[in-house]
Amino acid sequence: MKLSPELEIMIDDFCAAIKQKVLSKQNEGYRGYWAPHMQGPIEQKLERNFRQKDWIDVGALAAMRWSFTNKAHPADERTHG
Repeated sequence: MKLSPELEIMIDDFCAAIKQKVLSKQNEGYRGYWAPHMQGPIEQKLERNFRQKDWIDVGALAAMRWSFTNKAHPADERTHG
């Protein structure tokens, strides 16, 4: 089953915006979100950004939080092209 063209575009655009935001923060020197002690601060930032309706940050933080459960972080030694 395939996504509708509208959903495909929406998701691609949202993911591109999240990647740009994360790249910007990485370039500012932010690192190590996957460290176990970061789970609490990420959840707090996620809640705060949700209340502020900062949807790009919500998406980025949700992905980071998701990675704690799904082990999708740099320690997996996966590469993305």
